[in-house]
Amino acid sequence: MGLSVLAAPSVGICQQGEPDATDPTPDRGETLDRLIDLVGGALVTPDRSRESILESLRRVRDPRLEPLFAQLAASADPRLRLHGVLGLAELEPERGLDMLLVRRIDDPIEQATLLGQALRDGVLTEAQLGEVARWLEADPTLRAIVLARAMRIGDPSAATELRGLTDSESLAASVYASLALAEVGDPTERLEAVLDRVLALEDEDATGVLRAILAYSREEKLTAGAIVTERVLASTNDDGRLRLEALWTGLMVDPANKAFTEQWPEMFEAADDDASRLRMALALPAIAEVGGPAVDARLF
Repeated sequence: MGLSVLAAPSVGICQQGEPDATDPTPDRGETLDRLIDLVGGALVTPDRSRESILESLRRVRDPRLEPLFAQLAASADPRLRLHGVLGLAELEPERGLDMLLVRRIDDPIEQATLLGQALRDGVLTEAQLGEVARWLEADPTLRAIVLARAMRIGDPSAATELRGLTDSESLAASVYASLALAEVGDPTERLEAVLDRVLALEDEDATGVLRAILAYSREEKLTAGAIVTERVLASTNDDGRLRLEALWTGLMVDPANKAFTEQWPEMFEAADDDASRLRMALALPAIAEVGGPAVDARLF
């Protein structure tokens, strides 16, 4: 079921006062009940309008939405989880964000996204602000990701704190901090040094860390991720899927880089599964947009 059908009923949510007995328009309660049913049934279908609809539902702050938000908070989809956790918090502002739900999230990037949005939306209580501050002190990886976001939106103190994390005992924190600083023009030596640490690991361990860095670069659209791509392609790591993912990332964040575009056809042909070829094909619009080389249609 497409979510676009919800556009018209959402108008009824904002209507005030008692409905006229002769007016066939459903009252606010009936409209909201139908809306909840429709959204609940449509969550399995990805849709561009889903984000704006869920944000609108959160703004309604109607207690009857609690079951829907609870369902979203338990979803396997990170974006749905974000709306669910924030929606529940907005229903009870005096209680604030359910920190237990946040701690259950394994991915520090997802945790940072959720906490950053909670801070912007003002759903953290005073006590929770202190708890988050202590949490960030205890978890350098999460702290690095949150500081990176803060720096990109203009926090002048964030860069200084990130520089202090570049030689952290936590390799992940060092990577995220160095990548964020390189993105805003800091010398790339820090990032190169921390990548030396990563590449010195056993191949299997290095692959896991590098894939996380590449994914973060794509999600945050960091052009500094091209440095990671260059290092992976120049390394002795012979994991074919890692090398494909590195080139795909490089093409997504720096499609004008000739070193990447020239390797595209060879890497595409070397891909041993449809999923890898699809990822490589997704880079083509970006290559074309910057006037990259034409790709031989026979490859397809």
